[in-house]
Amino acid sequence: MQHQRLPLQSLHQIYERLGQVKNISKGGLLFEYMADENYRNPVESELEIDIFISRDSFYLSKIPCKIIRDSQVVPNHSMITSIRMRQCGIQFKDLDLEAAHLLDALLHRCEPLH
Repeated sequence: MQHQRLPLQSLHQIYERLGQVKNISKGGLLFEYMADENYRNPVESELEIDIFISRDSFYLSKIPCKIIRDSQVVPNHSMITSIRMRQCGIQFKDLDLEAAHLLDALLHRCEPLH
């Protein structure tokens, strides 16, 4: 029996930048991602991002925001010379009530231990 074949987009087409959140607050977040050595995020550009955390099954989509900084992370020792780690600072913009509530719930779960 043959199964139906469906078209599939690559992750690169679906997710322009996939990275690890380094810190987050009500005002925005900083995330780290891999990029080739020539890539730059356009600072001051406005966009929508998705935040998902697999271990908590948390997903918040289409958060309006603005890129406020994007810079290369100083490498420790990388064997792959064409790939660089970068950090991108994002400022949240005009969150609706539901998004603000979900973000508050996420921040409450992520409170640092003292």
